[in-house]
Amino acid sequence: MNDSPPGLLFHSITPKPGEMSHYSHSDFKYLCTLLKENGYSTNTLKNMANANDTPESKQILITFDDGLESVFKYALPSLEEQRFKTTIFCMGGFYGSKSTWDIFSHNTHLTREQIISLHTLGHEIGSHTCTHAYLPFLNKDRQLKELTDSKARLEDIIGAPVTSLSFPYGGYNDQIWQLAREIGYTKATLYRNHSSSDSNLYPVEGVYRFDSPFDVLHKINSTSLYSIVRARTAMMAHFAKGTPLWMYRKTYTSL
Repeated sequence: MNDSPPGLLFHSITPKPGEMSHYSHSDFKYLCTLLKENGYSTNTLKNMANANDTPESKQILITFDDGLESVFKYALPSLEEQRFKTTIFCMGGFYGSKSTWDIFSHNTHLTREQIISLHTLGHEIGSHTCTHAYLPFLNKDRQLKELTDSKARLEDIIGAPVTSLSFPYGGYNDQIWQLAREIGYTKATLYRNHSSSDSNLYPVEGVYRFDSPFDVLHKINSTSLYSIVRARTAMMAHFAKGTPLWMYRKTYTSL
């Protein structure tokens, strides 16, 4: 694994968490305060190459998968209060609509206007593909379409290049990353214990409903590979692995 700054992966911030991928609005606000009090600053993924200019720098990468409206409504005020900038991975085929790709619930995605507003405020808009498909189960032509269409649609919205990528369900392999780079992506996040020596691939730790703000600090501060907090995180990441199969998409080739 490369020596990149610690990274966090959130999905939905909400006042009343219901699903495991939800995180409490009040806990998120407190977490932002703790990060600031502990000397952390943030950077977007596209700018992370310049994160550690000095040994004293404590940079952290905060990301949001799926591009859900709750990020704008409930996470943004806390982020702006602490002057934290993040990378939000949106889906090119679902902005302004419900997450019908999700078997568990149908959350609302960011609207076009909200995406523009986040970009204007300095948060990075990245791609999470077009339909949240599990990329390793698609043939190359469909992988290309998922990656290209999402990039083009999001670039049309914000009027700027979209160069950062998050793989849905953590569906990463070297071939997919090579294809993404050929399209124009330059950086991506990795989770579910994927590892790579590529300095343009940044590991992120998933944050779930049961994580307290202090658990999250443990994830980014602890050098130990073994702890209850890390074990819970690893188990939860693997629960998501089955969800791309629920529709048994006709476009999947590896079932």
